[in-house]
Amino acid sequence: MQGFLQKLLSRGAYPSALLLAPVLGFVAMNLGAHPGLVLVATTVATIAFVALLERAIPYRDAWTHNHGDVATDSLFGVSSLLVPALWRGVADGLGITAATFLPSGLWPSELPIVVQVAIAFVIADLGAWAGHRLVHRVPLLWRFHEVHHSVRRLYWLNSQHFHPLDLTLIHAASVTPLLLLGVGPEVLVLAASLSTVNALFQHCNARVEAGPLNWIFSTAQLHRWHHVHDADYGHANYGAGLIVWDVLAGTRRLPTDAVPDDLGAQPFPRRFWQQLLRPFSNKEVSR
Repeated sequence: MQGFLQKLLSRGAYPSALLLAPVLGFVAMNLGAHPGLVLVATTVATIAFVALLERAIPYRDAWTHNHGDVATDSLFGVSSLLVPALWRGVADGLGITAATFLPSGLWPSELPIVVQVAIAFVIADLGAWAGHRLVHRVPLLWRFHEVHHSVRRLYWLNSQHFHPLDLTLIHAASVTPLLLLGVGPEVLVLAASLSTVNALFQHCNARVEAGPLNWIFSTAQLHRWHHVHDADYGHANYGAGLIVWDVLAGTRRLPTDAVPDDLGAQPFPRRFWQQLLRPFSNKEVSR
């Protein structure tokens, strides 16, 4: 019976979460819940679910233990909360400016909300993919993105282990087009909930099998290879939510081999402030 439940969790947890997050969010907002609170509730519930999965069906037992990284990951998690809020202020200013030369009514708000969410998610994800690929290719930008690739194991908490300047660039590439198009807050939140769920599962230390979804979404099975310190794999699987961009670009990688035990750019400082300042040092960066 235990084996059956583990297999059920392994195969059903990820698609169930992707489906339930926007559906429950939509219901909650229809009942009067504030969009911001809906996104917070979705994030907290997904964190709790993924953390339980990591205990019930761990992908790698060694990754369930503290590697001396929890404090640093927590501080990066807190800093990541500031980026969307700060960028929203910048983007609001851009939106006001853009309104003077962009025609109104660009966003198809008359379409069913499920279609709007799908369109918003695809647009935002394409921007995130392009921004992510850019930070891998431009040496100056890689200095900041390397902070994310310094993690030595994957688990839910380091899904937001990004240097703030790196996260700002990728977030801007993802969200700004939607704000300029005039996407409403409900659609933004539902699309963001999908991205949040995927990011947490993408970095989770749980034995989650996505099957055919590995050709649509950027899953944990694919993203673990993105964190391998090998250019053939590390500079591939750029997708944040969708993997279809990598399929089209020929950068999708899913080997049959086991993911190496040790991940990340090494050697690398471990403390939060050291990692914040590392991109500004004259030390060589790993590629």
